[in-house]
Amino acid sequence: MSSYLCFCFFLTSFFLVPSVQPEINVIQDNNNVKDEVYNAQRKVSKESVYIVAVQLDKDDQELADEIAHLQGFKNRGKIGSLDGFFEFEHDPESGIRERRSLRVKRFTEHPRVIWAEEQVEFERFKRGYEKDAQQYLICENHLKREEHSQKHKDKLLAIEKRKYSHFFHDPKFYKQWYICNYGQLHTRPEKDINVIDVYKRGITGKGVKVSILDDGLDWKHPDLGKNYDPLASTNLNKDIGFGKHDPRPNDSDDYNAHGTKCGGEVAAEANNSICGAGIAPNAKLGGVRMLDTENGKSTDSLEARALSFNRDYIDIYSNCWGPKDDGKTFGGPGTLGKRALMEGTKYGRGGKKNPLYLQSFDLKSFVLTQLKKF
Repeated sequence: MSSYLCFCFFLTSFFLVPSVQPEINVIQDNNNVKDEVYNAQRKVSKESVYIVAVQLDKDDQELADEIAHLQGFKNRGKIGSLDGFFEFEHDPESGIRERRSLRVKRFTEHPRVIWAEEQVEFERFKRGYEKDAQQYLICENHLKREEHSQKHKDKLLAIEKRKYSHFFHDPKFYKQWYICNYGQLHTRPEKDINVIDVYKRGITGKGVKVSILDDGLDWKHPDLGKNYDPLASTNLNKDIGFGKHDPRPNDSDDYNAHGTKCGGEVAAEANNSICGAGIAPNAKLGGVRMLDTENGKSTDSLEARALSFNRDYIDIYSNCWGPKDDGKTFGGPGTLGKRALMEGTKYGRGGKKNPLYLQSFDLKSFVLTQLKKF
């Protein structure tokens, strides 16, 4: 049985953000109001892709093709691992023109359709480090007020922990205070994730498959290549990129390095004389490229595809993104996102259940819990 090393400081965030509606110039003439609204919606239909997610009473591609064609849509395929759920895209060459509000209704009136919903854009932001820096300053100020007895205790602990400052021989490992903190950044030595004791037990992530759901993963990076796992990887932003299953990001945009950074924190190779080491340096690492879009937007169906991708194989889905972190934007997963999470916890990993969607947690407690399970 595999022993699980859980790691990472990421927040798994799933939020609904209201879509931006097209501006409609409502004229005063009441007789023309409906036509004005309709024309504005038709304009949007021509200029943007109109997607509807549907649930059928049977997981049947041919049935999905038939229903989509009947309504003037193309079947874009099954939504991840969700049985019976499909994504339909409006076909402008079908000759079928009608109000957007009526399209979903027409689907729900079909006897083989259980549910249908228009896909709207969710605004997504990749998590950064600003708050971490702020917390560091708060911690530093707090330390100045510590009593002498505590400082003495910290000093003794620092001496003990310094023994492991070169547990891995990578040149930057000594800066990774969250793995082994002996006060090198003027912080209290016990403020790390207590993972050295786990390493000493021989647990370094071997046998665990992790997928980074983000803007991509540059698996050709010399610190990631050895642990790269193509079976835990795919490209859901297929309109741009290196191929259908290649998760490498669009490297012309420096902002698209977020997923690669997260992957390095998770499973960068240890003892290869490059930079530092991942928290689980022997874990297998994949990436789901889903946020490398021109406008930084996502949809419920896209997130469901990512969260249910190869769920019988992947152990941990790492998500480090969400709505704007302004204290005002709040919500929950969409209908399909909820379904992907629910089915993953029931049927994931070939029936072993409990695929892990990372959140903030106490690492040591989690690792000990997993050791008891296996």
